[in-house]
Amino acid sequence: MKKIQIKDFSPEVLAVNKRFKEQSGSEDIASLCSTQALFNILQSDKPKTILEFGGGIGTLSYLCLKYSDAEIDIYEDNDFCINALKQNLKEFEGRYTLLTDYANLYLPHKSYDLIIGDGGPYNLVEALVKNTQGIKRIFFEGGRFFLQRVF
Repeated sequence: MKKIQIKDFSPEVLAVNKRFKEQSGSEDIASLCSTQALFNILQSDKPKTILEFGGGIGTLSYLCLKYSDAEIDIYEDNDFCINALKQNLKEFEGRYTLLTDYANLYLPHKSYDLIIGDGGPYNLVEALVKNTQGIKRIFFEGGRFFLQRVF
């Protein structure tokens, strides 16, 4: 197996990782490998609508907003993370919708080009995914349980 080295990551991914790694609440941000994989998807698929479960402090949300033209619907219900998201994504206001109540089961779009699973109450996330009319790609960051339950 080939060992991944820092030179294998794009400068864009390294910059996003550095920006978020230095912040309070960064203990659970996406790995460099996951961030690079998502960056590659953004470059190849050019999604226009993205749904993210578990926005955290905004690492993957920021990556998507900075390196795509997509509109993003972000579920996050933790007060600390909600405040961090708003601060970290302020330059992208108008391109994302922050959804703070998983119990509401509201989807602003009927279909999504990309769904990112990175947390959230899995039983509710499962219901949301099953109720979308069209999904082109699903990306999981650290949610193997979610993957096994939905599919």
